Amino acid sequence: MPEAFAKNKTFLGKHKQGYHGVVSRLMPTADRSKGAIPVRVKVRVPREERGRLPQAGHGVMVSFKKVDE
Repeated sequence: MPEAFAKNKTFLGKHKQGYHGVVSRLMPTADRSKGAIPVRVKVRVPREERGRLPQAGHGVMVSFKKVDE
C-alpha cells in the first residue's frame, strides 16, 4: 500500500488491499531496535497505472501472507 494513498478513497475503491507483490530480496542487515529486516519487494502495478504509482523513494506499507507451496 503506498503510504500516500493509504486513506485515499479513490485508490482504495480500486485496490482495497493495495497492490500485490512478492519479496525479491532479503537484505543482510537487521534493525534490532525496531525488530525489522529490510526487504525488496517487486510490486505488481496494473498496466494502466504504471509510471504514476509508486515512484522511487515513496514509502509503502507491506503486509506478508504465507503462501502454501
